[in-house]
Amino acid sequence: MRKLFYLLLLILTVVSGINCNFIQYKYTYTDNVSSIPLIMKRYIPIYIDKEFSSNDKLSIDNAISQWNYVLNGQIELKVVNYQFDMEPDLILESRTNQGWLILKVNSDNSTIPDDLPYQQCLRTAGCAPTLAWCDRVGGSVMKIVRDRMGSSNVETITLHEVGHLLSLTHVDDINSLMYLRYNKLRYLCIDATSAMKVATNYNLDTKAINYCLNKY
Repeated sequence: MRKLFYLLLLILTVVSGINCNFIQYKYTYTDNVSSIPLIMKRYIPIYIDKEFSSNDKLSIDNAISQWNYVLNGQIELKVVNYQFDMEPDLILESRTNQGWLILKVNSDNSTIPDDLPYQQCLRTAGCAPTLAWCDRVGGSVMKIVRDRMGSSNVETITLHEVGHLLSLTHVDDINSLMYLRYNKLRYLCIDATSAMKVATNYNLDTKAINYCLNKY
């Protein structure tokens, strides 16, 4: 009887642990309404690397949709190519249209420059390698180091990196999307401070901006 009791206790412990691992974090947003005339909208075309899987592309789409909800029509991020490759004519097209490139790289990729944290981490104990980066704050190229993350992290990483492309820098606020150390829960949605900084950077109507109210 005692053995049966301990067996049931063990099963309950295992099941409880599994459930904890599958908690779905949720968030809520404001629902401000935009009345921006169509002629005033700004469009940013986005080209997604063909090397991403269909699930990765869906995660990137979700991150872009979240930013579009925040920007509320004042700026629209629009994917125009899900099969981008590094052909000269396609690169020229993206540059001509002032578009963004979202590219997939791996940790052994030679395009990772020496001055990025990844290289510094090779010489620093306990330092986490770079998961993604942009060519510059306010730039046009995002690179995701895909073999350093699970599929569930692609969306949150993209949310953060899009913030950089929209001219946001790292901050030392642990509750911000732009916090300098990655954590999936911190990067779950776009907080008010980050949203309002983008609005200020692009001279947008702050009353029409949406932002995340709660993360849990």
